[in-house]
Amino acid sequence: EKGYFANERKRVLPAIPKGIGVVSSPSGAAIKDIQNVVQRRYPGMPIFLYPALVQGEKAAKTVAEGISILGLRDELEVVIVARGGGSREDLGVFNEEIVADAIFACPKPVISAVGHEIDYSIADMVADVRAATPTAAGELAVPVKAELLKTLEKYSEKLYHILKSRLERERMRVGYLLESGVMKNPQRWLHGYQERLVKQEVQIFELFDSFRQKKNHELQFITGKLQALSPLDTLSRGYSICKNHTGGIVSDAGQVDVNETLSIQLNRGFLECVVTKKEDRYND
Repeated sequence: EKGYFANERKRVLPAIPKGIGVVSSPSGAAIKDIQNVVQRRYPGMPIFLYPALVQGEKAAKTVAEGISILGLRDELEVVIVARGGGSREDLGVFNEEIVADAIFACPKPVISAVGHEIDYSIADMVADVRAATPTAAGELAVPVKAELLKTLEKYSEKLYHILKSRLERERMRVGYLLESGVMKNPQRWLHGYQERLVKQEVQIFELFDSFRQKKNHELQFITGKLQALSPLDTLSRGYSICKNHTGGIVSDAGQVDVNETLSIQLNRGFLECVVTKKEDRYND
């Protein structure tokens, strides 16, 4: 009745997204596969991870929250919901109505990449595009940048030859007028015409080069800003993600007890720690 599976509501993926949001486990193979394939195909593409639980009682809620949050970020133009392979029970999270509702309501196109190629979930059917694997999702999300640059170079060269041919025709026309002798005092007029033609030629190529440089600078600026927002980049600066024994994110000392075991995610690797002391206040 809601039209979850209607083909007419399926949206087309952007050709080159400004950024990609991923809802997945930060420690799973799925996010690593997506990062590897995206950076191989389109180096520098910003990827923003929402760390979610992908199994357990709270998993469906965190997955739905991640889809909703990433869908509202202006710098992201596509959202990938990903999980590696598992049993039918493990993948049951992606059959929950709360997840289907979040995908259906997401303002950005959603790629579902749950399990392996033989696995199929309700999330796959509601999403705008289904990918057989997380790696395939990365391939669907971005084109190969090298091929785009090659195409741009091809068209740039074609434009250069068109402009060069046009300028050559104008030179020939000027040469013909110089030799025809049909104008009174033609040398003076044609000399000024030739100078203007040369200036126009220089201006055309300067404008074309300036345009390309401007777009490259804009791309680098946007990429740098979005990269700074990535939680993975935050981890690389010395921050960490603290989780309790259920996998829940710990942001307050009041959420844990003394002698409780916590899992600390670093930029590279994990630590398992036991709480020996806690202070339920901020340091001044």
